[in-house]
Amino acid sequence: MSGQTYSLVVTGDVNGDGQANIADILAMNRHRLNKAQLTNVYLQAGDANNDGKVDIKDILQINKTRLGK
Repeated sequence: MSGQTYSLVVTGDVNGDGQANIADILAMNRHRLNKAQLTNVYLQAGDANNDGKVDIKDILQINKTRLGK
């Protein structure tokens, strides 16, 4: 092995618990409102539509998926 480290990113899972749920949506909203910042893989996980930012569009997409729509 080369000693490389890899991270698995679950789209919408900004708190790292392995699932996208309401806790993640709340964390994304706090990020969007500049109350707390997402960084590194957590920021990447929050960018559900891959447009380079975490915003209301990502929150809506994750919530639709969470609700099975």
